[in-house]
Amino acid sequence: MITKDSLTRLKQVEIAALLDRDERTVQRWHDDGLPRHGTGRGSYYVWAEVRAWDQARLSGSEGEAPTDKEREQCAKADLAEMEAARMRGTLMDSTEARNAWQDFLARIRANLRDFPKRLIPLLEEAGNPSERLDIARKEMDSTLRDLVAEQQRLATGEGEDGPDE
Repeated sequence: MITKDSLTRLKQVEIAALLDRDERTVQRWHDDGLPRHGTGRGSYYVWAEVRAWDQARLSGSEGEAPTDKEREQCAKADLAEMEAARMRGTLMDSTEARNAWQDFLARIRANLRDFPKRLIPLLEEAGNPSERLDIARKEMDSTLRDLVAEQQRLATGEGEDGPDE
């Protein structure tokens, strides 16, 4: 399984698997300039660097157009990268994102509609306009902090009763 850490410290065998190539090909690429960190058994590749190097190679910067097989391998690697991002929670499909955004906006709208009801009693207790302005600002800040905290709880899978199990 690909994890967040595995995309930052990949071994030669993992690069070969992601790009559907033989390990000897990856070694040859290293000899041709594929960036690798460290030496010996402690050496590793960084996926973003590998992808950038591979894209440059496939873009025809050497004057050659990529083959169908190379384009297919590039597409497979992109899919593997997107799946890893989805698994670590940094990528979601557009419908899911749109629904989450609409839910968040609905909560903001509902909270703002109730805002005057909460604010009026507090303002009636204030003496001068400066105090009223200070109360309104503090209440708005508190409301916004509560909305952000609620959104963060929902984003991490926690409900009103605590974390999901």
